[in-house]
Amino acid sequence: MSLSRRTILKSVSGILALALPSAVMAKWPQIAFESKNVDAVLNKLYSDSEAIESSDITIKVPATAENGRFVRIEIETTLAKVESISIISETNPVPLLGEFKFADNVLPWIKTRVKISKTGNVIVMVKTNNQLYTARKQVTVNLSGCV
Repeated sequence: MSLSRRTILKSVSGILALALPSAVMAKWPQIAFESKNVDAVLNKLYSDSEAIESSDITIKVPATAENGRFVRIEIETTLAKVESISIISETNPVPLLGEFKFADNVLPWIKTRVKISKTGNVIVMVKTNNQLYTARKQVTVNLSGCV
């Protein structure tokens, strides 16, 4: 039985398609995403680190969200050596909305959409190489984004 080059390439590319994603995908904090309250999320992500309120974190989110399923949020900070930024909603059934990790030479800026279930605070946690900082902003939700 002779195999054609096309058959071999299809087989190899199929195997790579199955094996490669798990090798290159980022590790995600599954336990933190499964946590059902803010304290549990913070404990899973940051252990017992104390966060300092910071005015160097800017959260741009509408004060009133007409539809909680599509809430635009933009976060930036002037803090140095940012390792990660996490977005948490106090009122969501799953509070952790996202965790974003940064390389040393990347501007710590995020612009995304999130789901928010009810009126409450959006909490942003910024981890630098030696400290944890936080900021929060109240969002009023008219139509729930979570079922």
